[in-house]
Amino acid sequence: MVKLVDNSETSVLPIEVQAGETSVNASEPFPAGTAHSEQPVPVHQAEHGGPTFAFFAVGMVINIVLITAYFIWAFRQWKKKGAGNE
Repeated sequence: MVKLVDNSETSVLPIEVQAGETSVNASEPFPAGTAHSEQPVPVHQAEHGGPTFAFFAVGMVINIVLITAYFIWAFRQWKKKGAGNE
């Protein structure tokens, strides 16, 4: 069973708007006469232009090893099936 706790110390205060204050126009990002203090966050850029030749060379070696292993396995399976059919 969940019991909710009543916190009577917190209160919500209404916000009062004075007559004559300028309203924020939706087309303006910030109201006129106000300064925006947040600085834009810089985009982190990689130190190099992308994958290097070594990256692709390692990938090609892995591909060649796996393809060779598959053909060796397939040839052995074919020989095993062929020998049993005679």
